[in-house]
Amino acid sequence: MKFRIAVVAFTCLFLTRCAAYYNIISFTNPKSTFYTEEEKKLLEKTVKSFDFDSGYDPALDLDYVYPLTPGFTEFKAGDKDLSRALEGSDNETLIGYSEKIYRLKMITEMRMDKYRADGNWKNYTFINKYLLPPLTYYSGAVEKQALKRDRKYQNEIDSRKDTIEQKVKYDMYKKEFEDIWKNDYNS
Repeated sequence: MKFRIAVVAFTCLFLTRCAAYYNIISFTNPKSTFYTEEEKKLLEKTVKSFDFDSGYDPALDLDYVYPLTPGFTEFKAGDKDLSRALEGSDNETLIGYSEKIYRLKMITEMRMDKYRADGNWKNYTFINKYLLPPLTYYSGAVEKQALKRDRKYQNEIDSRKDTIEQKVKYDMYKKEFEDIWKNDYNS
């Protein structure tokens, strides 16, 4: 009887330690901070309308969308489903979300170009073939819904896209500078 109690106590102690180690390790695993909670809910609803899902690659530090069905050159036309998924959101939220997805697309394209310039063909090909096509399709579909909802947005979309592109370039140059500074001057 004492042996059984000792085994149960040891098992409980071991499982508690494993759970503690798991929690410690899971905190070190980087998570995406790109979306707000509201945007995550909107993302979850909208990607389902195309039979897509979303994810985050910590090695590339990129969020992405991907098709659940095989083949990534032709996607399910989900304009009606997307429109239904976006019914509960107001115009401002939809426009902001559309611009956020466009920003993600620009980040992905610039990261891909950087990998090409660096000669990192593995990451370049992965982004070019697998991450960028569904993201481009999804971004275009969300933008189309935003333009349908708010006709005034058509007049200012180009200037807002230029602003987003400039901001993304600035952020990438700043990150590159901070990495150089950290490696050269903080060592």
